[in-house]
Amino acid sequence: TFDLVLALDVLEHVKNDDLAISEIKRILTQGGFAVITVPHRMKYYSKQDKIIGHYRRYEIEQILGLFQRYNFKYLKHFGVYGILMKMSLLQSINPKKIEKILIYLRNKYRSNLIFKKIWNLFVKFSSTLMKIDAKYYSPKRMMNMAFIFLKL
Repeated sequence: TFDLVLALDVLEHVKNDDLAISEIKRILTQGGFAVITVPHRMKYYSKQDKIIGHYRRYEIEQILGLFQRYNFKYLKHFGVYGILMKMSLLQSINPKKIEKILIYLRNKYRSNLIFKKIWNLFVKFSSTLMKIDAKYYSPKRMMNMAFIFLKL
């Protein structure tokens, strides 16, 4: 058994999420913590979700209900990715074209030192924006959510 179970962006890939939560309960010690992250808001479900193997996105109340059924105590939830992650929805418009662009950028990153330095600055800047976005954006409108539960 374990004192801590992390399921970071896992449940949405599992067809029977009820079974997954019962397994988390089985392997978690009494007083242990379950920390999960999931994509949020089914209204944002897209072709991209299907492509990457998501069966669903979750509403906050849905996750709380699932874990309450297995007698977990809810401790906290917070946003992980805010509105800026909606740019990932662009990928669902033309996934093959976006994949080609990503491969091109990856190769450019590996082969061009100047591009690599510029790209690293861009990543640092966008990461900072995403942290600010997640901190100040309304949880109800987040693209991904984190939850912490205690096994009673």
